[in-house]
Amino acid sequence: DVDIALGFAEIDNSKYKRFPGWILYNGIFSICDSYNEIQRKLRNINAARASCLKECICIYSHDSFGFRTKIADD
Repeated sequence: DVDIALGFAEIDNSKYKRFPGWILYNGIFSICDSYNEIQRKLRNINAARASCLKECICIYSHDSFGFRTKIADD
């Protein structure tokens, strides 16, 4: 019995947290990173993502579901 298990496989278990395989190969994370270093990197990624989403432009060739209209009106 464990409190949490980490890995790269697709396992359906509430105590298992999956990491995508690319996480070790993208140069952002290292297996030697401390918990605090990982948290700092994640905060930086989330801040950049939030900033990027504010300036995101979506282009639709059609608007049959009204998505373009809703996005443009917001």
